[in-house]
Amino acid sequence: MKPAQRQIQNSGARASISSTLVPFAYYPYLNVPNLDRLPASDIAYLDSQKCFNVPSGEFLETLISHYFLYVHPCLPVINEAEFWPVFRQRERGKPFSLLLFQTMLFVASSYLPVEYVKRSGAQSIIALRDTFYKRAKVPAPPEFSCPHNLR
Repeated sequence: MKPAQRQIQNSGARASISSTLVPFAYYPYLNVPNLDRLPASDIAYLDSQKCFNVPSGEFLETLISHYFLYVHPCLPVINEAEFWPVFRQRERGKPFSLLLFQTMLFVASSYLPVEYVKRSGAQSIIALRDTFYKRAKVPAPPEFSCPHNLR
């Protein structure tokens, strides 16, 4: 089954979004360019805003699927054919910028069904979008937002 055709499973689990967060380093395909150049105070601030964390499991799969289903056809900022094998960790490829990835999650969050958003622990779609927006838009030093190879 293609990722965009994936159906959201109707599980009874109510894990909150914050409980599904993992550090970006958990995924080898994500990186933060020039992280070693950032001052400790900038890193601490970004960490306090959870900018270095991403969702995991079914929630992440659903967000990414919704990005490619609803956003990517109109705004293709990455090569989907290269993305999926790297995302599923079947292949090694060029790592993706964490900032770009957070932005993809933000735009995809607008397309999640309300019942799925509530089941995941968010109060509303607006609250969920606000959470992802803050991570994607946080005032970060220029070194943090080094451009990814856009296709």
